[in-house]
Amino acid sequence: MSFGTNETGGFAWTTITPKERGKNGYGIYFFQGKFGYFYHINFSKNIAERLKVHANTADDFIQITSEEIGAFLWQK
Repeated sequence: MSFGTNETGGFAWTTITPKERGKNGYGIYFFQGKFGYFYHINFSKNIAERLKVHANTADDFIQITSEEIGAFLWQK
């Protein structure tokens, strides 16, 4: 399966969600762009937050985001 290249505008992505029950959030990692977004509700501040993470791989994205939000994530 070909997803195209940066030059042709093709891209592939994967979704990332919290592993732990009771944690909220949804992440999208773009392989060709080497970045992703993670959206979640910060209940202590009563706001929705979006984190932009630059990472070379989806695993790096998961590690960086997990450390930032204090929850373990996994790739769907």
